[in-house]
Formats: sequence, C-alpha cells, structure tokens
Amino acid sequence: MDEAAGTGKKEPTIYDVARLAGVAASTVSRALSRPGRVSVATASKVREAARELGYRRAPTISTDGQPRTGLLAMVVADIGNPVFTENIRGAELAAEEAGYTLLVVDTRESSAREQQGIARIIDGVEGLILTSPRMSSAGILGIAKQRPVVVLNREVGGLPSVLTNGGRGAGLGAEHLANLGHDEITYVAGPKASWADGERWR
Repeated sequence: MDEAAGTGKKEPTIYDVARLAGVAASTVSRALSRPGRVSVATASKVREAARELGYRRAPTISTDGQPRTGLLAMVVADIGNPVFTENIRGAELAAEEAGYTLLVVDTRESSAREQQGIARIIDGVEGLILTSPRMSSAGILGIAKQRPVVVLNREVGGLPSVLTNGGRGAGLGAEHLANLGHDEITYVAGPKASWADGERWR
C-alpha cells in the first residue's frame, strides 16, 4: 500500500479522482495526459478533483522510452519581440489542437539562459521548439538526441527547420530603396548571435 510521505495516509488513485469528478477512470487519464481529447469543462473538473485529493500522476512511457507528459516547450530568444509573439500564438493553437499544453521559456537573447532553461524542463516535455536559438549548433544537436526538436528561424543540419528567406527580403528592400533614388542605405542589424540577421546581411 502506497502512503503519502510522513502522513500514513493512502495515496489517492486515479479511481479516487474519477469518483470525485463523477467520470470514468479512462476519462481522468485522457484529461490529464491529453486534455484536448475531452471537453474543457470535463478537463477542468478532473484537474480540480486531482488538486483537491493531492493526486500526482506518474508519467506514462511511450514506445521509444520517453515520458508521456502532454507538454511541449517553446524556447524563445526574446518574448518581447512582436514577431515571436505571433510564433508563440500559432504554436500554442497547434499544440492545443493536438492535445498538448505549450510551455514558453524566454531566454532574453542569452545562450547560457537557453541551456539552463532547457536543462530544467527537458525531462518533463515530449518535444521542443527552439525559436531563433542563440546556442551553438552542436548544443542544439545535443538536445535533439534527448527529445524531438524543431528549429524556427535558423538552419541546423539534420533537424527540421521553419525558415523565412531573410536574404531575399533584405535584397528586395534595398532594391526598392535604390529604385527610389537612395544611394546610401543603412542596415539596422539585430543581435550578433542571430543566425537570421547574418542571412539578411549576407
């Protein structure tokens, strides 16, 4: 018999949560692992029952040996950048439709913060979206050995990436200004560690 540490009380089970929430145990399992598969009202009722009982669900394990947590992480270089705000919203909507919850980590343009933040959360998520990551390609590939990774706004060999053609866009902008008669054009650069900025400058 499992007992809560130091209390002598029996640990609540999924059946206890189901009884309190007034649903089947299978519904509790879906609500906690894939909330998108049940109604919002049911998921809320199950979470409230779990909180009230102090129920903690042990993570299930997938066929590849990774924990099933229903969580994804989006690591963002600068959450204050309006471009990233739209990225976050789109990712959150897609994650919700797939039955996942999206966690967002703001690294404030620091590769050290990226590494620290990812190290803290990687055991609890099923995959990561790295948005304009500032760490080295080797570091990113190391993370991809532990969890599935998608990279936004940067190209890392061997990993799926979502890119815009920044070089082409910068070229079109310069061409337009030249056609307007401007012969001196100033390029306002982004952070030095930005891969996309390097592509635009090139």
